[in-house]
Amino acid sequence: YKAYNNIGLLYLDKKDFEHAFYYFIKAISDNPRAAYAHNNIGVVYLSKKDYQNARKSFSEAVKSYSNYSSAYNNRAVSDIRETISFSQVYANILSNLAQNDPENLSLLKIAAKYQDLTGNSKKAAELLNPVAERIVYNSEMLSNYSLYLYKSENYTDAEVKIKKAIQLYPTNEKNYFLLARIYEKTNILCKAAENYEKAISQKQDFSEVFYYYGKFLASKGYLSESKKYLKRFVDLSQEQPCTYVIKYSLENDA
Repeated sequence: YKAYNNIGLLYLDKKDFEHAFYYFIKAISDNPRAAYAHNNIGVVYLSKKDYQNARKSFSEAVKSYSNYSSAYNNRAVSDIRETISFSQVYANILSNLAQNDPENLSLLKIAAKYQDLTGNSKKAAELLNPVAERIVYNSEMLSNYSLYLYKSENYTDAEVKIKKAIQLYPTNEKNYFLLARIYEKTNILCKAAENYEKAISQKQDFSEVFYYYGKFLASKGYLSESKKYLKRFVDLSQEQPCTYVIKYSLENDA
């Protein structure tokens, strides 16, 4: 069943959900208590916004493996997203209230966050555009604003805002990570690598940055260095779905 599950993960990584689902089902046919396969089926359902079946699959995963923290987290995400799918109206109401009361930064912050959670990062950024000059000394709001701009593919403005946030809060690893992602997207490779390193220097167990930095180095042909960072990611993230494929590749020099 492990082989079927790993093949499914390869398809899942390519967002080929139909083939991924097929192999995860094969894994469960071989071993009905294959917790990882149940979890991965849940991930497929989650990608299709089938939240009820996603929750059932994550519940089966934790039933088979009671300490499976990723499945617990995924089940919570499924519940949240199901709630969010009914919350777009609420997000729009909040946005209208915030736009009618531009002096209320707390309300703007919440409204922008709700828009981002419901998948509308562009709208989130638009809510903060009119108050951009008023939040130049608010590191948290600048970080959020930059993230919304990044998700909206407005990399130029995202870079400006996150640099300001770093000036205000120079020890926040997530700000350096976001700046690295911006530089990677805009093909400024030396600065991308520099900021990945800065993010790691601020937090040695920041698993996500090891994953993206490893992938970044591999894409540029630095395979030896890439393996070092991906191995660290595997050490930090034993239960994440993609970990098993990465671990297999590293062990077999794939």
